[in-house]
Amino acid sequence: MENVAGKPRPKETRDQLSRRNRLAWEIDRDKQLSYAAKARENRRHVGLFSRLEQRALKLLVGFDHHVKVAGHIFDFGKDDLLVEINGCFWHYHTCRPNCWSDEAIRKRWKDWRFVTLAWQAGYRVLTLWECEEEQWGEKIYAAL
Repeated sequence: MENVAGKPRPKETRDQLSRRNRLAWEIDRDKQLSYAAKARENRRHVGLFSRLEQRALKLLVGFDHHVKVAGHIFDFGKDDLLVEINGCFWHYHTCRPNCWSDEAIRKRWKDWRFVTLAWQAGYRVLTLWECEEEQWGEKIYAAL
């Protein structure tokens, strides 16, 4: 690396510049990541459950966590039953006002495709919605 006068820069200056560039890149990256993407990235390294999954853990004792079937990772699974826990905001449940927008239809179509692939693989899929949390116990009991 050369400075404006064409003379080589000392090693300390080069290290400071590279560190400054690296920090600038990290700040730009953090600005570009949404809150949900940051949470997902942090959870991937630590292996934590989402808040909804933590609430469901009390009811799903003995279920495996993060079961991969047909190219999709379902939240919980046991024998031939897969449990997917969906937040109403992120998965555009019909209780939300914007549930029929184009983005909502695409997201629900994608969710439905994964459920269909799991059905074709011989699994039963139980989808639990955030707004119906009071009925989770009944639905899980009925599915078992």
